[in-house]
Amino acid sequence: MSTTSHPNGPGARTAAEAPGNAGADTGLDADLGAVRAEAERLHAVIERWFAGSSAAADADAELFARAQAPDFSFVGADGGTAERQAVLEAFAGARGRSPGLRIRIEDVRLVAADREVVVGSFLERHLDAPGARSRRCTAVFRRDPDTPHGLRWLHLQETHTRG
Repeated sequence: MSTTSHPNGPGARTAAEAPGNAGADTGLDADLGAVRAEAERLHAVIERWFAGSSAAADADAELFARAQAPDFSFVGADGGTAERQAVLEAFAGARGRSPGLRIRIEDVRLVAADREVVVGSFLERHLDAPGARSRRCTAVFRRDPDTPHGLRWLHLQETHTRG
């Protein structure tokens, strides 16, 4: 794949070049795997926190905080926006608010990737909690070799799904 003539700039790759499509490469497979692994890892932390089931609450709070870039931003399913500090404060106050909550990450897709960022989407399915709803999420990650899967959360957009 030529990286100099790509419409999204040098080094950019799009979902059309995802595994199984013309132009796919093993880097895209790795990016898709990293998005899946990171989404599952962080949502396991969120699940434990909201369910109140973590014996290592301080460690989980730290894992959650370290996952986000200093300039992290969030658009919630209700359309509200928040910067990193507000997200961390909301997370701190939500411990144990959804006993029995289970979160499943499904339908993970690679939207785009380049040398600096990776964009993925996934379905975040909430189970076994009163009022649980699923969300379609789009996440922008900054590449960071100091994170478990090489990705740090830069932006997250959630949209409630029907049913």
